[in-house]
Amino acid sequence: MTPGSIVDLLDLDRTDQPSAGQAMAPQAPFVGRPLLTEGLVRRRRAWGTDEAEVLVRQGDQVSAGQAVARLRRPGRATALDAAAILGLSPERVESSLLCAVGDMLAEGDVLAERRALAGLQRRVLRSPASGRLSYVSPAHGTLFIQPQAVESAVIAHLSGEVVAAGAAGVMVEGPALSVAGVAGAGRAAAGKLYLAESPTELPSEPGGAIVCCAFVLDEGTVVAMAEAGAVGILAPGIADATIQRLGWDDLLWTAARLERGERWASHPAPPLTVVLLASGPNDAPSELREALRPHAGRLASLVGVEPGIAPELLISLADGLPVPVGNAAGTGAQRTMELTAGTRVRVLAGRSQGLSGELVGTPDSPYRLASEIMTEVADVRLAHGTVIRVPIAHLQVIP
Repeated sequence: MTPGSIVDLLDLDRTDQPSAGQAMAPQAPFVGRPLLTEGLVRRRRAWGTDEAEVLVRQGDQVSAGQAVARLRRPGRATALDAAAILGLSPERVESSLLCAVGDMLAEGDVLAERRALAGLQRRVLRSPASGRLSYVSPAHGTLFIQPQAVESAVIAHLSGEVVAAGAAGVMVEGPALSVAGVAGAGRAAAGKLYLAESPTELPSEPGGAIVCCAFVLDEGTVVAMAEAGAVGILAPGIADATIQRLGWDDLLWTAARLERGERWASHPAPPLTVVLLASGPNDAPSELREALRPHAGRLASLVGVEPGIAPELLISLADGLPVPVGNAAGTGAQRTMELTAGTRVRVLAGRSQGLSGELVGTPDSPYRLASEIMTEVADVRLAHGTVIRVPIAHLQVIP
């Protein structure tokens, strides 16, 4: 490490998620990621290679629950061994069909019928699913039925201004309070924020709401809220028995699998979005309860796992707020970040935690990690001359 060189510490500070059942402090999925941060943030909504219709333009104002794009995802084709079912050689299958490649089919439609043994044996080939007959293999006698594309909406997740919109994604900027989770399941969902101090204080009508629990998540709470129509649950921890009973041993720890390159969409989605602050049965930090209490009833958005976004709860705030630095749930002493060269700052997290230096500058746009997470960063020159690049949320102004 030579003086004057820029060292990118963002990905070095990342750690894999724990396996289910390991105890962990609430701040832990990524080293130095604050439990609570408040200020102006940006969130990128991306959809990869899916066919998308972008519904917003740069400069538009959006709410957290507003759709910014509509996706069309092709379903997985169903293979049918027609040769074996009909008792025919593979090359005779296509000529025996009552439909042609390209035809639309309904589930249960008769595709072919064959009688054998002087008519005593009747073999019928029916479509196991609705879709289009896309291909017939002459070599194997296999049919492929392609279902119609599934449409879904991508919500903004953050109330604010669309600062960029293109074919690959949308960037939204706005003031928000962010609660960082260590594990989650389910896509972004927005709704009214409810607070529950105990299982006996759950909202009676949580339809379309996000319920923030101050207690360890149990099976009864999950089932009750899902059946009542809640769209999400934030909890400080989860009981080991609940993980096992619900079959969530692998489901909640998707961030680690994303880093290993596993396909996140291959895992089943829960009935509602879930975010946990710890992997075991931890209690809710008192600072979290105090920070969320004034925001009960406001619009919030919860994301369990999506490419590019770590598990989190976002509560959209009014415009014009100053941007506090560091952990908004710390001592309560919040200062507005002066993003000017020469400002003295202290690093709050990561490998340079505790070191102080001078702000050199900030990039014009959010920095993209290898995991596709976008974050605001700043370049800081330490006392020995090395320049490091760290998230702005990990800095504290030194008076």
